[in-house]
Parts: sequence; structure tokens; C-alpha cells
Amino acid sequence: MAGARHALPEGLRDVLGWNRPFTPTTLLPDDLAKLMQANVIEYEGNQLRSTVRFSTLGDWTFLHSGYPTVAADAVFFGPDSYRFAHALQAHLQRDTGEIRHAVEIGSGTGIGAIVIATARRSARVMAVDINDLALRYTAINVALAGHANVSVKHSDVLQDVTGTFDLIVANPPYMLDASERTYRHGGGVSGEGLSLRIIEESLPRLAAGGFLLLYTGVAVAAGEDRFYNADWPDYERYLDLLLRTGVRPDVDCWWAIRPSRRYPTVELRIADGCPRLEDGLCIAALFYEMVTHCIEVGREINLLTRETHWVTQENLWRAMRYGRDGRFIDLSSLAPLSAREWLFQLQARFELADVHIDQAVRILTTGSSADQQLKVYDQAVTRGLAHELALQDVVDLLVNQTAQPAL
Repeated sequence: MAGARHALPEGLRDVLGWNRPFTPTTLLPDDLAKLMQANVIEYEGNQLRSTVRFSTLGDWTFLHSGYPTVAADAVFFGPDSYRFAHALQAHLQRDTGEIRHAVEIGSGTGIGAIVIATARRSARVMAVDINDLALRYTAINVALAGHANVSVKHSDVLQDVTGTFDLIVANPPYMLDASERTYRHGGGVSGEGLSLRIIEESLPRLAAGGFLLLYTGVAVAAGEDRFYNADWPDYERYLDLLLRTGVRPDVDCWWAIRPSRRYPTVELRIADGCPRLEDGLCIAALFYEMVTHCIEVGREINLLTRETHWVTQENLWRAMRYGRDGRFIDLSSLAPLSAREWLFQLQARFELADVHIDQAVRILTTGSSADQQLKVYDQAVTRGLAHELALQDVVDLLVNQTAQPAL
């Protein structure tokens, strides 16, 4: 097989793709003989079944363990594999910097290493795993993809490899598996165990300007999210880790919303620059009114379910991705709604002042400062200005807005 996607004969597709049980007459005698010789066929009653499967992503073909993946050294490929690959591809498209040396921790099928090697042909990419079968399958998948710049090595996280890396990626398990299958065991009681270990071992091994891309999850048991509910000592330990490993030069860390440690209040970080004072005052006033309403009325606290948190996180992502043009999720009906509809819904729920709503509508209509800066930059580039001169137009906009009377 070559690296590109292949149209398998119907029999082989059922056997190696869908992993269905079959009879010896399903395959051509030569194909069956090769599979038997490779020792990847086992008897299942009166039928046969392949112990391996082939799946595709784009033009790539991936060898992995057949169903069911119950063996201790099973090599899994599933929905999370696709999501991990797409997240990694998106990162490599956004950050186009040079990657000299990269590593995928817990390579499994080697999908992360192959994505990196495809996007950065000159990079030296390493795939590491504690599962020897995973390393074998990774080597096969790398060969199918036609990459000569990927090496495989047995290593427990980064303990058995040396050097620094421009990019470290991992899609670790976050479960406590009774059978301790390597592809799904290692998260500890709440799922964060292996992920935190990868962070601690990876940060000191990043080259200057390097990235750690960790695609993982955390279990929510009995309503408790260990990451979400981390207390202040957890936060301080995390900052200390960043400081000790040199990831941050000091202990500043930005939050979206957090309780203040020193004052009886809740702090809100406004992501936009807000050179127009009236915009900043509008956002702060709306936030103040909503917090005050919750304190005085008290009933909103009953709405803070796990589902509410999940929907809020999704809305936050959509706001960052799409801005004022996004479609958001109604917390009650789960129906889509625009930013303007969401704003008026908040006004009705929290009794927000008309003057602040009017200003918020103006922001949604004319755009935030970020929207206006991008517009000015695009207009300058369209006029034929070079990048540096276009940025100067943006600076002039900010200076003029900041110098204008605010009220």
C-alpha cells in the first residue's frame, strides 16, 4: 500500500476497514494467505476476523488494532484521533514558524507526527510511546505516508529522549482503566494525572518560542471538575511551575473572570483594547449590574449546572472565534441566537439599564476596537501600503480615539 487513500476491493474493505468477521471465501486466496502469513487473522467461531484495521484521514492510511480493542497493548484510532489531527493542523496553519525538532508523546498510530511531518517537510519529527506495538504501527504508518523525517523511539513521556523541541504534541488518555490498556489508562482518578505530568516534563524541554499542544480532557465526576474548581493554592502552584520552568518571566497570568483574592469583588478582564472610554465603561457597567443582580436576587445561582458551564464555555469559544457576528447558544432553549438577541435577553433577565444597552448595541453595530483596527489595516493594504505603513494607520486610529473627549 502507498500513502494515498486506496479503494479496497469490497472483501478487503469489509475485513480490514469495517473489521467484520468473514469466511475464507470472502477474500482472494492470495490476499488471505498474505494476511495469515502476517499473523493478523484469528478464528472467531466458524469465521475469521482481522486483528488489525485500516482507517483513513484525508490522503493518509492508518494501521491500528482491530475491534474490540481489549488487549493491553491495543493501538486505538477513533473520533478523538481525527479531532486531535484537525486541532494540530489548525495550529500549524496559524503558526507558520520554523520547526526544527518536534516530538509526539504517546504516538499511538503516529497521527500527530505524520501531520507535523507533512506540514513541515524539513523538520526532524520523533514519535515516542511506551507501547512497542504502537511504535511498530507508527513506523508502518509513517512509511505509508512516505515520510523519511520521522523516527520512532520507546520513551516514557520524554524521559528517554534528549534535547529541546520547537513543538511538543500529545493526545494522552484521561481515564482510569481497570485493565490498564496503554491507549486509555493514565489519567488518574479525575483524568488530569498524565496531562499534568506531560506539562511538567515538557515545559523545560521547549526551545525558545516553542509550543506545547496538549489535546486532552478531564473527567467530571459527581459534578466536580478538578481543573475548573482548582483553588487558589492550585493556581499559585501552577504559576510557580511556569516561573520555575522559564515559560513565563514573571507570575502574571490572565483570567477571563476570577474572584479577587484581596478585595470582596469579582474581576473581569476586557479582552478588547477599548481606547474609547465609553466602551470600557459600558462593558464594566453591564458586568457590575449582572453581578449585583445575582447577589441581590440570589436565584441565578440555581442555574449554575454543569450543562450551563459547558454551554457558557462553548459561547465563550464562539465569541473568540466569530466575534459579534457569531451565533450563540441560548442557555434555556439551546436555540441559536445572535449577539444582539443575546444582549436583549440579558437585559430582560438582569434588568440592565437602557443607557448601557444602547451603548452595547452601538458596539455591536459599529464594531469593537479590534474590528475597527482590522478594518483600517485592510483598507490601508488595499490602497497598496506596505505592512509597516498599514500598521501605522492603525496606530494613528488608536491615538486619535484615545485623545478624543470621552464623555
